[in-house]
Amino acid sequence: MNSNILDLDDPSTYAEEYKQILYPEEILPILKDDFEGPQEIFKKSPEDVTNPTIKKLRYKCDEVFKRNYVYVMAYHACRTTDPNEYCRLGLLTSSRERLEAKARDIFTGIQNLDRAISEAATYFRLYDESISMYTSAKLASATYLNEGSHYLRMVAANLGREGEQRLSIKSQGSKPIFVKCKIPVSWFEDVAIVKQYSKLYLYRTSLIRKFIWDRIYSGESYVGFPESLVVFKAISPEDIVSILSADVCDNWRK
Repeated sequence: MNSNILDLDDPSTYAEEYKQILYPEEILPILKDDFEGPQEIFKKSPEDVTNPTIKKLRYKCDEVFKRNYVYVMAYHACRTTDPNEYCRLGLLTSSRERLEAKARDIFTGIQNLDRAISEAATYFRLYDESISMYTSAKLASATYLNEGSHYLRMVAANLGREGEQRLSIKSQGSKPIFVKCKIPVSWFEDVAIVKQYSKLYLYRTSLIRKFIWDRIYSGESYVGFPESLVVFKAISPEDIVSILSADVCDNWRK
């Protein structure tokens, strides 16, 4: 196991210390009752847990996470004509100026383009200067892989059938990929970088859930849950780990 990076798609990065906390025989009935009932162990903070035994387990699990992980892997889904661009430049945050210029280039000549771009500006209220990512490529939505930029899809929808056809033609020359990158755990402590609804608990609880599932339902395949996060900071080229083809990720899902 790499001692400081958690990749939810790679079990070899899972800290074995979790088994010492969650696998003792006397703990099994308590875990099963909670897992099949209130699921308190998966709450955002152990302080929110009311069952004293579950609260203690959760605190211990969170301490294991802190001891073992400095980085977590995250996956950005997109379409591109040049996958290597991310290795050269890193992952840039969305830019209103850049996206609107791209929209004008793609949809040039279509009637009411200015209005369509103006109406799509609501996108920037939530996602300006940000990067949308997933905690797992195996479980990620295929939307961005199939259709590309959410902003460009908004503009295309505002333009109607002609806009959607133009975007579809443009997408045919691009390749669906996942950009795999490592994110410092410290970023999750800064709400200016990772907003409140995307806290580190997504990684912590996903890891706990996997261990509990294997303990209770040994032999049954674990599916997991897709989780997304929004990062308001660019990812440097040094932190781009690899570029994954969508074909590879589709095979994981089978």
